[in-house]
Amino acid sequence: MANALTNSESMQILTLYMGDQKFGVPILKVQDVLQSQKLASVPMAESYIEGVMNLRGRIVTAINLRKRIEGKNLADNDNAMNVVIEAYTELYSILVDRVGEVLTLNKDDVEEAPLTLDSGWRQVIQGVYQRGEEIILMLDVDKIIYTERT
Repeated sequence: MANALTNSESMQILTLYMGDQKFGVPILKVQDVLQSQKLASVPMAESYIEGVMNLRGRIVTAINLRKRIEGKNLADNDNAMNVVIEAYTELYSILVDRVGEVLTLNKDDVEEAPLTLDSGWRQVIQGVYQRGEEIILMLDVDKIIYTERT
């Protein structure tokens, strides 16, 4: 039997965690998932830039997602996972607490972020998806990488 969701109605995401908060990134943006990597520091970079690493000859900028959103470090950086994404032909690594699973979601079921959501999260998501009792925040990769200055 064919899948009830057609390609135009569905999207696949990789679920990620920061503490108990579950969020997703489009699977087509994900290039690699790596264990904790040794990073070279970047002087005078934004505080949420953990450093850079060499991935198969390409320089990858590592972004500490918790620091980017909440201004805090990950609970235990030694166990952080690196989710390598591509944006504007460059590679970036988003440091998260752990990686979940790949899910197929109906695009029409993604809703606007509720006003009660923390402002740090509201700035970097494109919507929310409710799956039973759980809520998955849909991360906007471009907003994580390129911050708007006022």
